[in-house]
Amino acid sequence: MKETKARGYTKNKMFAKSRKSQSRSEYLRQKKLMDEKRRVDHIAHRTNRIQQQPIMRNRIPSIFKHKTQSSQTKPYPQTPRFANPIQPVKEKKSIIKNIRLSWRILSGILTILLISIIMTAWRSPDFHISEVEVVGLKRIKQEEVQGILNLQGQSIFTLQPKLIQESLSLAFPEFKNIEVTVNLNNRILITATERQPIVTWITNNNILWIDEEGYLIPVRGEVGEMLMIESQNYPEFYYPALKENGVIEISKYHQKRNDWKSPLQSTQWFKYHQQITPSLFNSIIKLSELIPDKKVLLYDSHRGLGWNDSRGWNIFIGFNLENINEKWMMYEKVVDELLRRGIQPTMISMEYLHAPYFRLD
Repeated sequence: MKETKARGYTKNKMFAKSRKSQSRSEYLRQKKLMDEKRRVDHIAHRTNRIQQQPIMRNRIPSIFKHKTQSSQTKPYPQTPRFANPIQPVKEKKSIIKNIRLSWRILSGILTILLISIIMTAWRSPDFHISEVEVVGLKRIKQEEVQGILNLQGQSIFTLQPKLIQESLSLAFPEFKNIEVTVNLNNRILITATERQPIVTWITNNNILWIDEEGYLIPVRGEVGEMLMIESQNYPEFYYPALKENGVIEISKYHQKRNDWKSPLQSTQWFKYHQQITPSLFNSIIKLSELIPDKKVLLYDSHRGLGWNDSRGWNIFIGFNLENINEKWMMYEKVVDELLRRGIQPTMISMEYLHAPYFRLD
């Protein structure tokens, strides 16, 4: 009986104790929630107050100006310490995007305007060539140059002065120092120096002109009296420094040269055969000065230069005129001996000073 009462008392005591612990824990939990709520409300209230309150920033006063109303401190808004920094960045990005878009529109408008201006100028007759003037011509007429170029009516925007110079150099080998000027008043000015011939070279009824520098010129226009050279061969040509392909092309021209009726049939011929050798040209000029009464000289690819003697034969003195006086004296002796013997030669060669010879047929 006593044991039963003791057990009941113990059980009641434990129950009361458990209820007391439960109420205390509930109280602590409620108190913690209230403290957390008050802390959050306090932080929110403080943040709102800081956002609404402007922060003052003072200017540094200038020592060179009097203190006026404008030099006093003025408030400048600043980003609050606890403000959200994401919002200004978004606004900045949107502004930059709008600026970029506006520049794109402006560049597109400028491009369209530029294209329209170009198309208008392209179609306008004010920018089409109406006159081609060539300055420096003497033997060749302007109509011949204009007919080769055929520039009338073309737009000045499509012209290339370098190509025009190359076309003129190829079509007119007698031109040098060619300059092409394109003016916006639909006019083209071409200036060139025209080579003037001083020697006429006749080979198998083909005629070439040679200027004072030894350059070959096609026979065009009218000139006065010139020194004439008759030959069965073309002169010895002088070629500028060319690449291997150029040398091969020249060899092909040499192979076909004898089949041509006239070198004037191809302007490409003058592109490669531009000049005779300086030594041959100097010998021609020197011989013409030694015998000015001879207006016709002879040329042989083996015997050199010569002339036709009035007594009925041809005389050749070679390519080198350095010892022309000695050759002339030897020639007079040979002629006297032949006439004394009654021999009428057809050719006398003084190519070699100490080994002259003559032919009868």
